[in-house]
Amino acid sequence: MGYIFPQIGKDWSQEGVTKLYKRINDNGYRFIFLSSRAICQASMTKSYLEWVRQDGIPLPRGAVMLNPTSLFNAFHKEVIARQPEEFKICCLQGIRKIFPEGINPFWAGFGNRLTDVKSYREVEISDKRIYIVNHLGHLKDQQESLKTYTTSYSELGTKCDHFFPVVEGKYKNFGFESWWFSF
Repeated sequence: MGYIFPQIGKDWSQEGVTKLYKRINDNGYRFIFLSSRAICQASMTKSYLEWVRQDGIPLPRGAVMLNPTSLFNAFHKEVIARQPEEFKICCLQGIRKIFPEGINPFWAGFGNRLTDVKSYREVEISDKRIYIVNHLGHLKDQQESLKTYTTSYSELGTKCDHFFPVVEGKYKNFGFESWWFSF
């Protein structure tokens, strides 16, 4: 649906997402919107991200990383072969290599499939900070001990400072802030 609904102007965003993302951004985190969509969909994807507003709050700005293949190849990889993680893992590992060894710039990840979990684990994001959202807007972290724990973007927003504390220390001294990604 993420391929189709934005084309017809349907809001595919989950309730509370813009408030949560704004609070995370205000705490010093920066965003990468990572999608296995084809690069030819860049304009549409960026327009959609700019279009999303809830209670007058837009999504924070962030880098948009898309699959550098054709629409057919990207669609086939995600929908038919069901292997979108191949692109996502490669992309995330490439970004991580930009930073000095021993520094992981990724703090958390949100996704809607188990392949997103696999992608985020490949760049060593803690299971406590990997959230999968279902079609109802419920979030579940991947921590083994909390298999039944679910929340929503709105509920997580009320606890934002606990899960996304203000960025300080070594990350600020490096000239970058922690990054996290979603899509």
